[in-house]
Amino acid sequence: MEDPYEGAQREPGFPDLWSVRIRGTAVGQRASFTMVLCSFWINEAEHRVTCDNFATLGYPV
Repeated sequence: MEDPYEGAQREPGFPDLWSVRIRGTAVGQRASFTMVLCSFWINEAEHRVTCDNFATLGYPV
């Protein structure tokens, strides 16, 4: 199991909504640059992480 908080930032105005860049993305040469972002909800009481949104960014960013 991995730590869902590792590298994540809490979204302002939403106490349980977090966002993070997926590890291993945003690498490569300029023409093939791709970054993947994910926002997710953490419900500690239920030990549940629920994906809210995935987004990809490519060059130019």
